[in-house]
Amino acid sequence: MKKIFVIIFSFALTIVFAQENKTTVSYEGGNEKMAKDLRGNFESVLKQYNFNGNVNISFVIDENGKIKGEVLEPKSEDNEFKVEIFRALERTGKNWIAATKDGKNVATKVTIPLNYNVDVRPTDERTRFSSDNLNNRALSR
Repeated sequence: MKKIFVIIFSFALTIVFAQENKTTVSYEGGNEKMAKDLRGNFESVLKQYNFNGNVNISFVIDENGKIKGEVLEPKSEDNEFKVEIFRALERTGKNWIAATKDGKNVATKVTIPLNYNVDVRPTDERTRFSSDNLNNRALSR
């Protein structure tokens, strides 16, 4: 019985110490600046495309704090929209700080949910679209 307790206790102690040597991805200027930057960058694109609904943008902050492997979910067949969303994300690129583990920078996946609704006037020439019809969207400009 003592052996089990010691093993469990030492395992729990290792987890506590491991967690103390680990940091998460952060943003230069803090969470408020990140929220402000992301909101400003994404809002203009979402307004431009009259987007209504929810999408997730997933990406990796690599060991150097660079954005890699961007994915838009649900997937969009509208390459213009996808390019603009990723361009908006890239504008924040210099502000990301890599996560660390045991004193070394590590790559970490980040997911940002975007929930947005635009009030579109009937006279607007662009087609209104949402995350429900992201793959079937035709944009007339």
